[in-house]
Amino acid sequence: MDFKIGTLNVNGIRDFRKRGLLMQYLIHEKIDICFIQETHITCLAEAKDFLREWEGKAYFSFGGTR
Repeated sequence: MDFKIGTLNVNGIRDFRKRGLLMQYLIHEKIDICFIQETHITCLAEAKDFLREWEGKAYFSFGGTR
């Protein structure tokens, strides 16, 4: 089985427009697994916006915004 894997440094995705562009990119490029760095998401409450828009599984490692 083949997978298309990507890694992106997004410099923040708390903004809904930026998240939308990310989602469009992942769908357009048919990326199966993506490691997203520098999301600036620091807690589960902020992650819920992302989880509402993403249909697959997501795992987070919360940190700071810097």
